[in-house]
Amino acid sequence: MMNCRNRRKRIIENTDMSILVKSEKLFNDPVDAFVGRETESSVLIVSKNSSTLYITPFDKYKKFPPTINVKVISTFDPFKIITEEIVNKKPKKIGINFLGFPKQALEILAWHLQEYGIEEDVIFCDISKEIYEAYLEKSEKEIRRMAFLRRCIEDVFNDVLKFIESGKSEAKVYGYIGYLLSSYYNVEMHNSTVVAFDENTIDIHHRPSVKRNAKEVCIVDIVAKEKKGLYADASKTILLKNDKEIVAMYDAVNEAFDAALKMLKPGEDLENVQKEAHEILEKYGFKKSSFFHFHKLYHSIGYELHETIPSQTKLKENMVICVEPAIYDEERKIGIRIEEPVVICKYGAKTLLELGNRLFC
Repeated sequence: MMNCRNRRKRIIENTDMSILVKSEKLFNDPVDAFVGRETESSVLIVSKNSSTLYITPFDKYKKFPPTINVKVISTFDPFKIITEEIVNKKPKKIGINFLGFPKQALEILAWHLQEYGIEEDVIFCDISKEIYEAYLEKSEKEIRRMAFLRRCIEDVFNDVLKFIESGKSEAKVYGYIGYLLSSYYNVEMHNSTVVAFDENTIDIHHRPSVKRNAKEVCIVDIVAKEKKGLYADASKTILLKNDKEIVAMYDAVNEAFDAALKMLKPGEDLENVQKEAHEILEKYGFKKSSFFHFHKLYHSIGYELHETIPSQTKLKENMVICVEPAIYDEERKIGIRIEEPVVICKYGAKTLLELGNRLFC
């Protein structure tokens, strides 16, 4: 599992580089310049007319987009670099991505600017949230690619069901999924794919075992990744026995998913969506501890499997969100989970599976 430091570095990297193609949204604010980080030893400065990445000699062998002007510097002082840019280009309003800088960044910048006597001429603003929202929004091409991955997953689901019914082990099913994705669709199966039978369904990140012959329930969570880096993720729960309690759990989770899907639209707060879904699960008589403490109802997905969504983020068009209601009954040791990636469009949301070969937004 990626540790916190590496995850933070990935977030900063993807966020700041992707902003180059979406920066006009920030400049309409208007922000005269944008400052962020590409790596721990670099500074990315984007203005209306140019984009410059300052790097140390250690990073000069890395590949960067050709649209970026890369400058190699011998000594690295990010705040000195930013100050010199301000002095040369004289922007009035500068947006800073504080995901890549310490909280005291403004104090350090102010100290540098005092030397030039221009501290009061520049307005700094925190645009971390705006940058993250731009990062979460996907282009039409990216959505098409993710929709293709989701259709691949659906085809694999159909084949895997027959494999499970034949009595194969979790490990055999897991291997078969990887074989189908790579051989027939030329996409990778991510190692977070889950195949869990019966009592193993209570384990959210269960690793496949030699357990065979699922008797009551099976969770198959397939994560597919294209070679260019985009992910798609979907989960299905297969009921193998007509048990009233298990069917009731499945119906509750399904209703929670449908309710969440109806609420998803531009401007909606995801916390409200989660609250509504959880109220439905409680209405069915399930304790809050059976779903609230395991994982959230949602997560964003794209170039990372789980893209973190800052609290109070409002949904926007072309965001791709995985909706993932679930119940985990620890007493009976049975888990029920449904997960589907959906795209936020102008008047609501549609699953990636519904897209087909067209776009609706």
